[in-house]
Amino acid sequence: MPGAPTRRQSLLRLVQAGALLALPWGWVARAHAGGQIEEPLADSVRLALRAAVEYAAPPEPEFMSTEARLAYLRW
Repeated sequence: MPGAPTRRQSLLRLVQAGALLALPWGWVARAHAGGQIEEPLADSVRLALRAAVEYAAPPEPEFMSTEARLAYLRW
């Protein structure tokens, strides 16, 4: 078909359009975290995190009424 772009020309246009869309993202200023120190966790926080990882069983749902339990089971 005369006048129709070739596959290569179509691909080139697509790449150029993508490059133009990505161009503004290169101008975004980068954030610098600055000086940081590692702060020790409180013992209670450390124990809570450890328990959450060790005993990672799925939670047991609690229902306030029989209707709520039945709605949960139907869902």
